[in-house]
Amino acid sequence: MKTTESDKELHKQMWKESGLSKAAYARESGLNTQTFYSWFYTEGLKREKKQNTFVEIVTENDAQGKENEHRRSMTIGITLPNGYNLIISSGFQTHTLNAVLDVLEGR
Repeated sequence: MKTTESDKELHKQMWKESGLSKAAYARESGLNTQTFYSWFYTEGLKREKKQNTFVEIVTENDAQGKENEHRRSMTIGITLPNGYNLIISSGFQTHTLNAVLDVLEGR
């Protein structure tokens, strides 16, 4: 029988609260030790992938070249809860930023 994501999260939380090693918790809970370890490994890979995700946003002004050098140097950075990092230059249109955020945050 396949373990649901909610069951996995419940077991991980119970393990944290137990004070046991992962192997001891898995044995006491009737879980395959290797399977239990794999839940944490997979979670770590997903977290690492999210943390290493970079989205570059190029505005029309940026594409015009050197004449907007000063403008391009004024930027803000945003890190979204889902792990995306955005660097946005001045002059970026608000409605476009909202559309990008809608896509990245699944709104």
